[in-house]
Amino acid sequence: MAEWVSALAALGALVAAVFAGIAAWRLYKIEDDRELQAQARQVSAWISVKLDGENAPYGIEFTNGSLAPVYDVTVLANDSNGVRQDKLDLTVLPPGRYFAEKIKASYHWAYPDPVEEVGYPLRPVAKSTKWRVEQLTFRDSANVAWTRDAAGVLTRR
Repeated sequence: MAEWVSALAALGALVAAVFAGIAAWRLYKIEDDRELQAQARQVSAWISVKLDGENAPYGIEFTNGSLAPVYDVTVLANDSNGVRQDKLDLTVLPPGRYFAEKIKASYHWAYPDPVEEVGYPLRPVAKSTKWRVEQLTFRDSANVAWTRDAAGVLTRR
């Protein structure tokens, strides 16, 4: 009888150890995903209007709140009528906040300037469902590719 009790206790300990191992693996995965996303969560883009007192040109405002640059940045944005604009491609986006104005030239977008050097206040377009960044893609410093959609959802590509 004592052997049966001992065998059941050992089996119960084995089952508990398996469940503990599964729980530990799940927690490890959550923490690993969180660490993997640490830089990517700090990168975003939106439409802003430059309040220059004349024609209020618009552009794309970027932020890279991490301490490392991101690479191969592509932004797909719509204008105030919901019409898709030419994409904006950047080889690198250093840490900081930048504004790339929409221009009428062959490249379609001015080079991004640091926000503090724009010379005019920027107002984010926050109430339009048409006039917005539809997609932001980039590669982080760990060479992981990411996409942020119009709703701000970040996914690994």
